[in-house]
Amino acid sequence: MTVMFARGVGGDEALASAAPARPPASEPPIDSQHRAEPIDSQLRALLDIAPFSVIMVDVCAAGQPVVYANDRFVEQTGYSRAAVLYNNSGLEVLHGPETDDEIVGDMHRCVARGDGWSGKLLSYLADGTKMSSHVLVHPVVNVHSGRVTHYTAIHLFTGPADAPEE
Repeated sequence: MTVMFARGVGGDEALASAAPARPPASEPPIDSQHRAEPIDSQLRALLDIAPFSVIMVDVCAAGQPVVYANDRFVEQTGYSRAAVLYNNSGLEVLHGPETDDEIVGDMHRCVARGDGWSGKLLSYLADGTKMSSHVLVHPVVNVHSGRVTHYTAIHLFTGPADAPEE
């Protein structure tokens, strides 16, 4: 599902759509020419209560910084918000020497096309612990322009990297 933003008369509204709106094929799907809308208060409230780790990246800003990390992300990873927010690190903060570069490259190619991505990734917590995780990366699309302004990354940590998966 793609999350879309619309500015309404009564404030911001977050809209969900099963099929992402796409700009014409001649235009890039990521809106790198314009500033993204601030994170909508309704969307922020939803992400704040999510039972899993969530970060949001602003793809319109230089360096594509993380602009949001929920409490669960801070609790599960051990990274403070100060270590993550606005440091232009995106998901790389969770990468380490054994994170598969081929998988990360595939994720980056999908994001560059304006697509979502889902897969297993070896993540590193702040204390260096290796964790297996399933990561879901989804575009956030502005309903007026049809362009991607943000990406959300949802991390479902499945356990220590050396533990057998069920």
